[in-house]
Amino acid sequence: MADKLTIKELEQRVKKLEKEMVFYKQLEASLRESEATLRSIFRAAPTGIGMVCDRVIKQANERLCKIIGYTREELLGKSSRMLYGTDEDFEYVGREKYAQISERNIGTVETRWQRKDGTMIDVLLSSAPIDINDLSIGVTFTALDITSRKQVEKNLRESEEQYRSLFQNNHSVMLLVDPKTADIVDANPAAVSFYGWSYEALTSKKIFNINTLTKEQVFDEMEKAKMEQRKHFYFQHCLASGEIRDVEVYTGPIKVHGKKLLFSIVYDITARKKAEEEKAALEGQLLHAQKMESIGTLSGGIAHDFNNLLGIILGNAEMAMDDVPELHPTKFHLNEIRTASFRARDVVKQLLSFGRKTDPKQRPVRLVQIVEDALKFLRFSIPTSIEIRQNIQDDTDDSILADSTQINQVMINLCTNAAHAMEDTGGVMTIGIQKIYLDQISAAVYPDMPPGNYVKLTVSDTGPGIDPEIKDRIFDPYFTTKEVGKGSGIGLSVVHGIVKNHSGAISVDSKFGKGTTLSILFPAAGEEAVIETEPDEKLSTGNERILFVDDEESMAEIGRRRLERLGYQVESKTNSIEALELFRADPDQFDLVITDMTMPHITGDKLVKEVLKIRPGMPTILCTGFSEKINEEKAKEIGVREYIEKPFNRGKLSRLVRKVLDHP
Repeated sequence: MADKLTIKELEQRVKKLEKEMVFYKQLEASLRESEATLRSIFRAAPTGIGMVCDRVIKQANERLCKIIGYTREELLGKSSRMLYGTDEDFEYVGREKYAQISERNIGTVETRWQRKDGTMIDVLLSSAPIDINDLSIGVTFTALDITSRKQVEKNLRESEEQYRSLFQNNHSVMLLVDPKTADIVDANPAAVSFYGWSYEALTSKKIFNINTLTKEQVFDEMEKAKMEQRKHFYFQHCLASGEIRDVEVYTGPIKVHGKKLLFSIVYDITARKKAEEEKAALEGQLLHAQKMESIGTLSGGIAHDFNNLLGIILGNAEMAMDDVPELHPTKFHLNEIRTASFRARDVVKQLLSFGRKTDPKQRPVRLVQIVEDALKFLRFSIPTSIEIRQNIQDDTDDSILADSTQINQVMINLCTNAAHAMEDTGGVMTIGIQKIYLDQISAAVYPDMPPGNYVKLTVSDTGPGIDPEIKDRIFDPYFTTKEVGKGSGIGLSVVHGIVKNHSGAISVDSKFGKGTTLSILFPAAGEEAVIETEPDEKLSTGNERILFVDDEESMAEIGRRRLERLGYQVESKTNSIEALELFRADPDQFDLVITDMTMPHITGDKLVKEVLKIRPGMPTILCTGFSEKINEEKAKEIGVREYIEKPFNRGKLSRLVRKVLDHP
């Protein structure tokens, strides 16, 4: 039969069926394995996974349940509308998702879901069709909770908005700089106003373009700021006008839009720095004033002790001269000691003048005498490589109305400056004095000086001269070209002030490289100067009884012996308390009391007061080597008849004693 198969054909068909059965079994096993794998992934995925068909939830994994707070039983078979807070959100996601699927087979959208507890969360939802050719079968989707990320993004936006507001509206100068390139990335309006460039021009510059440091130095400083090794800097910045300003900069690293930059706040401290410099100058002036005060205090102490010693030397020399025959060779030597004592007294007076221990009183004085005294004092401090010349006419009428102490200070400052100008090279210092007359024409050169007679003082040097650029500043307070320790910068300003106080004028003539001449005009006094000279050695004698008090034993002895040689009866005491008790015991036994000022227990002025209480009108003489507590005016106020400064010679002592005793 044609339709009957042969045994061989049946066997072949059986074998073929067996092979197909093996294939389908393998396919079934593979399918089960794939389904198991998908179920495992579905269960273990950290992202929410679900399936929706015709907007009904068909599948949901554990992660999806945790995200929205429902169980699988509560989700499956329910409309996906339950996941949305509003119909608008639900409809929007559906339209947007299917529109994207139609275009590119997958749809991704950000939306907000409502959890079972009512809270809202941000979700990133991605969907794909189960069958691309039949969307009605449904879609699978993944859901990622991005609530935390959205909050971070919101916080970041708010932070950047706050930063931008702070940056733009802050009155402080602010810059953003790229530490790698040194580019000024951003600048706020305050920075644009401060530097003077437009925003575009400023942000096209590099930070070393506005800094006085070198490019390498700027990068070194930025590296320190980037590593937070240093946050506080002091720079000098250039403005668009070319002006250099001192700035204080606080800087540190900052990340803007993911880029690492340096954020800098710039403060203009030019005025503050100038104030600090002025403060330092004032402190220097105070230090100088304290130094001068210390010198004055020291000079006062030296004057007191030294004048006492001079008094002893002078007194003994004069008494020795009385004991030596007129033609004896020793007489000459003793006279030289006496003369040297007077010179030493004058040196002490100059020392007190330098220390400002004398009251400024303007009276007719000879300028020549002051200049010569100052040069004696200065000669020892000026290097021998500098020759001092005087251009002074002997017949010059050089009387001016002045305080000799202040004019002495003028000379010291002018000569010291001239010496400093020549200390390296040596040279010639010339001091000139001449009388001149200013008529209407010549007085015009000195606006504040009326026509008339003047005495002109000039101090010239052969030094390098004054740079024309600073010539107009030499009289400014604190201005100096000397190195630290060589000058305070107030010398010439003090000179200028003293000259003005004496109704004078000062000018400078200098040629760079050819020396300097400072000229001062003083109005002529119009009256003859009072010249202090030693009177004739005529001794006045007497036989009255005198109480002589001095705590220095040698001075007490010298005073007693001097007065006794003049014929007086003398009782000397070195203790002021004992002297007062002796006087109190019998006030009428003495005709005169002579006392030193500076003594322990009871000072001379107090002793005089006590004596006058006991015996009003008692003749008294007050002596002092130097004291800041007493002067001639104060001494007269307490009743002292005469006031005398040590050292004094026997002639002056004899005349003064006689004057007091003969006073009615």
